[in-house]
Amino acid sequence: MVIAAASVVFGVIAWVLQNRENKEINQARLFMQIFDRHFEKETRENIHYLDNIEYSDYDDFIDKYSEDNNPDGYIRISSLVTYYEGIGVLVKRNLVDPTMVDDLMSGPIIRNWEKIRDHVEESRRRTGHYESAEHFEYLYQVIKGIRNKQRETAGLPT
Repeated sequence: MVIAAASVVFGVIAWVLQNRENKEINQARLFMQIFDRHFEKETRENIHYLDNIEYSDYDDFIDKYSEDNNPDGYIRISSLVTYYEGIGVLVKRNLVDPTMVDDLMSGPIIRNWEKIRDHVEESRRRTGHYESAEHFEYLYQVIKGIRNKQRETAGLPT
């Protein structure tokens, strides 16, 4: 009886450890896919493009970067926002460790969200699509929090 109970306990412990290991392996695989995509030429060009856009307000953004007025710019921006949206979903669902994402791409995530935040917020107000870029915004908040905590620990300004 004791041997049977010990076998069950050992089996449960082994199962828990195996599941934890599988989760870590799956997170590493997803992270490597994010990593690979992040360093593709197209993604790097889109990050550079978004880093360098300039607009004064929502209407100016639409004049310069809407699908009708600037199809290439629109595709570059929306492709990058969609990429960040996907990463935000993975982080929110605990499928990817946010500290790994922070290690790889905190700079572009923070810069790019801060670059288009005003446009996204005004777009939400005007269209009523309050879910627009919500996972990109979530990703920004998580990554900004990690970065701020790291900077505080290092004695740097946040």
